[in-house]
Parts: sequence; C-alpha cells; structure tokens
Amino acid sequence: MDKWFGQLRLESKLIFSNYVYLALPFLFAGWMVFVILDVRPEQSQDLYMYVYNYHKIQHILSLSVAILLGIQLIRREWMRASHDWVLSYPISGFKLVSAKWTAAMLYLSLFSLTMLIVYVSFAFRQGLLVEEILDRSLLFLLVYEWDFMYTLTLSMLLAMVIRNRIVYLIGFSGWVFFTFFMDVFIKRMLGLYYLGGFQLSQFSLDSILENEAWGPWMSSFEIWATRLMVLGMCLWFVSIMITLIETRRPSNQGSRWKIISFIMVFVCAVMAFPYSWLWAEKYQGFAAIENYTPVADRDVQWVVFDVNQVRVNVHKQTNDNVKVKAELTIPTSSLPEEKVPFTLNHSLQVKKISVDGKELSFEREGEILSIDRSQFNLGKTEQVLLFEYEGQIMNWYYNNFADVTSSFVKDDYVLLPAYVAWYPIPGNQPLFVKQNGVNENFHIQLLNPADFEVTLQGFPKETYVTLPLVSQQGDLKTYAMKQTSGVSLLAGNMIKVNMPDDPFTIITTSSNRKEAETFLKTVVEAKHYFNSWLNPQESPKLETIIYLPYVSVSERTHNVKYFQGNSLMVYENMHNNLDANLWRIVVNIMLFGDLESNLTEPGWKEDAGAPYKIRHKIRAAFYYLYARDHQKLTDEQILMDERMFFYNELDVKDPFTKQISTAINEGKISEVKQVLNHFYQKGLFIEDNINGEGPKPDPSKIISVKDWMNEWNRVMKK
Repeated sequence: MDKWFGQLRLESKLIFSNYVYLALPFLFAGWMVFVILDVRPEQSQDLYMYVYNYHKIQHILSLSVAILLGIQLIRREWMRASHDWVLSYPISGFKLVSAKWTAAMLYLSLFSLTMLIVYVSFAFRQGLLVEEILDRSLLFLLVYEWDFMYTLTLSMLLAMVIRNRIVYLIGFSGWVFFTFFMDVFIKRMLGLYYLGGFQLSQFSLDSILENEAWGPWMSSFEIWATRLMVLGMCLWFVSIMITLIETRRPSNQGSRWKIISFIMVFVCAVMAFPYSWLWAEKYQGFAAIENYTPVADRDVQWVVFDVNQVRVNVHKQTNDNVKVKAELTIPTSSLPEEKVPFTLNHSLQVKKISVDGKELSFEREGEILSIDRSQFNLGKTEQVLLFEYEGQIMNWYYNNFADVTSSFVKDDYVLLPAYVAWYPIPGNQPLFVKQNGVNENFHIQLLNPADFEVTLQGFPKETYVTLPLVSQQGDLKTYAMKQTSGVSLLAGNMIKVNMPDDPFTIITTSSNRKEAETFLKTVVEAKHYFNSWLNPQESPKLETIIYLPYVSVSERTHNVKYFQGNSLMVYENMHNNLDANLWRIVVNIMLFGDLESNLTEPGWKEDAGAPYKIRHKIRAAFYYLYARDHQKLTDEQILMDERMFFYNELDVKDPFTKQISTAINEGKISEVKQVLNHFYQKGLFIEDNINGEGPKPDPSKIISVKDWMNEWNRVMKK
C-alpha cells in the first residue's frame, strides 16, 4: 500500500504543480458566475434552467480537460519505445494505473467542487430550502463525477493503445464525436436515442434531466441504468489497460489479467442489461404508436360531437397501474351516424363499455374506439356511457427534433394533460399524427365545454388538478367544475406559492420560488384593487397559475399559455415566464374572462365587421385607471411602465384615454369607475380564439361610440 500512496503522491504532484491545470477549475467557476449574473430581470429567474444550460456546453468543454489529462498521464511514461524501462518499476500494473486514475479524478473533482460552491451560493440567494439544494447538488455532482470517470478512463485506454502522438488528434475527435456530434446528429437525425448512454456528457440537449419538475426523479431508473453500464465499461477499460502493461513487462501476471479482462466482458454485458432492457421497452412502445399513427390531412376523417357531462373515477395502485371508471353523458341528437368514435390513450386497456347497464361491443384501433350507433337506446334524449379501463401510462416517442415522454404515472410523478386522452374524448381525434415524423396532436379537445367531475384515489398527496377541490376524505379527493374544456393532472417536484390574505396560487418548481412570490404579490394587489369597486364576473374563475417547464415532456415548449378549468397553464422557458406580459394576461382573465388581450383594432367605430374596437378601448381604460389611481403614475411614467407597455391598446395620447385622463385630473375618479363598471356589468368578454373557454358574446350587442358618450355624459353631469 505504501508503494501505491507513493505513486499517488508523485502523480498528484505532477498534476497540481501545473499552474494551467490548477487555474482551470476556478476559471470554470468564474464563467458560471458570469453566466448566472447576466440574467436580466425580464427573463425567467429559474436558477435550475440557467445552471443546466451552463452544464450543457461548459461541462462538455471541461471534459476536454479530462481527455487531455488522461492522454498525458499515460504518455508521460510510455510515449517512446526507449521509455520501456519504466515497465521494470517495482510496482504492479494495477497500482500504477489506479494511482494515475485516482490522482486525475482528485484533480477533476475540483471542477465539481467549484461548480457546487457557485450553485449553492446562488440557490440560497434564490430562497431554495436546504433539502432542495442538497437534492439538486447531489444530482449535479454525480453527473459530473460519472462523466469525468468515463471520459478519463476512455482517454487513458486510448493513449495506452495508440502510442503515437496522433492520439491527441484522435482523442479530440472522439471528444467531439461523443458529445456534440452524437447529441445533434446521431440521436436526433438518425433517431438512435438509445446511444445516449455512450455520450461523454449526460447533460445532453434532449435530456429529461433538464426538467426540474419531473425529469431527474421520474427517470431515476434510466439514470442509474446508464450509470451502471458506464461503470461496467470503465472497469473493463481498466482491466484492458492493466493487461497491456502486464503483457509488455517481464511479469507472470499477464495471463491472469487476460483472463480477468475476458471475464470483465461478461460483467460489462450484465451491467448493461438494465439499460438495454429499458430502451428495448421504449422502442417497442414507440413502434406500436408508429404503426397506427395516421398521416396528417390524409388518413384522418375528423368526427367530433358534444358531451354534456364527464365523470371520472381514477384509482392509482401501488404498481403504478391506474383503474378508471369514466361516465360520459351525451345528447342523443349529437351522436354521429353509424359508428360512434371515442379517443382513449393507447396505454389503457378497455375492459368494458356499457350504457344503462347494457354492455356494448366495440372495435379498437390504436387509441380510437368505435361503437355501432344501433346499440344505443335512440329513444332517450341522453346516453350515459360507462367506460371501465386500466393500464400503466408511460408514453415515449421521438422524431427529428426531440424525444418526449408525453404522459406518465410513476411513483409520485404524474403528468396527464387533457390532450393525451386519459379519459374518453368524443370523436376520432388521434393522439399522434405523422408529419415530418411522429408528432403529438395538441388539438384534442371537446367540441364544446362540459361539466366535469374527477375523483382521485391513491395519488400523491400533492397532486394538482385543473379543477377546484370540492370534497376530501383521506386520500379520496373529488374535483368538479361546470363548463370547462378538459382536465389535467400533475404531480412532481413542485411547490405551491400563495399569500395569507388571498387564495390565488402559483404552482411551480422550487427554483422559481422567488420569481413566483414577486409575481403573485403584483397579481393579488391588482385583484384587490379591482374587486374593491367591481363585482367580479363569475365565469371563468381563475384561481391557479401552473407555471412549469415542459422540456422533454412536450414538443410545445415555447410561449404556450392556455386556460383550463380554474387554471392558467404556462409552459416555462427563458422568455415565456412570470413577466409583465403574463401579469397583463392574468389580470385580463380575472377581469374579463378571456385570453384575447393582444387583439388590436384601432379606431373608434365598433360595428359587425369589427365588433371589438370600442370594447378594447374600454378594457384598456381599466389598466389606465389602475396606473393613475392605484399606482399614482403620470402619463409619462405609464409610458415607461412595463405592465402598461405590454397592454397594446393603452395610448395616453388617444382621445379616448385623454377623456378619462382629464376626468381623473379633475378628481372625478369615482365617476370614471362608475362608467367603467356600467360597461363591465354588461360584459366585456372577447371570444377566446385559442380554446373557446367561457361564454360566447352576443354579436348583436355592439358597443358604439354613442353608447359610451351617453353613459359618460350621464354620469359626469350628475
């Protein structure tokens, strides 16, 4: 053992006495500090996202140091044939290789250590809890150390096999191939995602590790299966290196190490089995999806019909199997001719379909169920269908852009968006379509809103549903809402951010806590102001913002916002975040009940051809009044205010706005509120062109300039 420690001290001295090597970890940490500090206030403040983006590139660059160091450690003693006398050292090949490897890993761990110091410092600054910081720090540390181990071992073996200096060029080429090239071309272009385990860096462009809400924890089996395979390969590489040394020197250990190397081939294969099995399962599931996926605009004959009520009872069992009973109430008049189709996720096996206690026969192709219309009691005004089905949900697919785990129920992690049809949806609305590869069909929805009731049992304690909770007994929870377009279930590494004086809630990840708290304060402030002099409209009622990253769990990851039930779903990315633009959208929903706040139709006249011109000006006046009355801003300050800037219709130089401004300057704020409240009670809703949520406006009720002026003059002349 003394010989081993002596060799370790020698190798460590040679590495740590090199000032260039010694400076690199600290430059690496300084770069990370610069990247995080460069985040602008209007961008997302998600620390996890920025740290992961840093890892995707800069960690790969740090692996080049491992390549160079591994080659130099071996070539220092074997770069020339004249140095073969080194093989006569009185130290075994095992001790020599292991000492070099350990010294190099000690040095490379400085990159991990400095990275963690920077991350932990910023995490405390962002308000993360200690357990959250430890959890994520452990994830980053293990990925760094495993990647360094794999890269270092591979480079040492390369230098042992190729003794010419061309090994540097080959090492650099291998580094590029097993990082950037494999990530961008091999996996994406060729669809060989199962080769991802052979990448030098696990912080890849399409890795689910990037998703803080679900990724590293939901896919823990895949992560550890990859690490086990990499460990097996490293042990095999080390055995080959020792064998090469022992067979080149006058030693009786050569034959023994040849046998060990041969055995390690089988050990490596055994350690790679879980990884191989996992990806075989994934590709088998994808093949089933691909077989029945129709070609967009060619193979799909769209049939959609109404449903009045959807009641779903879901029981999650300990093995992640879900048993479901779904009851759909359908008006008989809306049933299509001949075949009545329904869409249900292909992972769920239907046990029985019945109507009024009578079991129905059905056909199934992929996710489309078809029932013959003649089996229904057509004399009744409504048909009450009961679907009984079960299965394990884990849907994975890929195309030329990404690999996506679009829905799953696994341990404490749940992602069941409405568009994956985890409950029967009327019509033949396939989950996937072929268009430049297999793509999700995000347009799956009900023809018109319906009444929903969902009962959950066996789900994680913190499962978030896009409907209000109406009752709870133990782990049995019931959620219900009238007239909504669907329901989604989510559970994972999420936190609930709220204020003690208001029920409004933001569901997000822990790295967004500080941003969510700041944003929520501004929303609640506006809500209380408007509620103080308005009677809020009942429909729709926004109670929750679900602000989560959807990278690797959805193809739609850019600028997605949609209203469902009592929740606004916001797909987080760097520029789709809790900013002034979203503040305006949230307040707009709370005030008017729609998402169409960006529609600009200039001019005073409102008629059938452009029914929302004056309505937009009136809606904009609410924001103007908020700025002048509550925030005490002048017109000049309003132009500089972010919230007002994002509301396109607010023009302080417009005659309409000047009219209100003059009244405010004259101290007639209460009169302005009275005028606005008059039109508010009549309804200022603008039809939502995104998903049709909420009541439909009556086109005959046009607000004219005359209507506005009559009410204005009536109130102001009192």
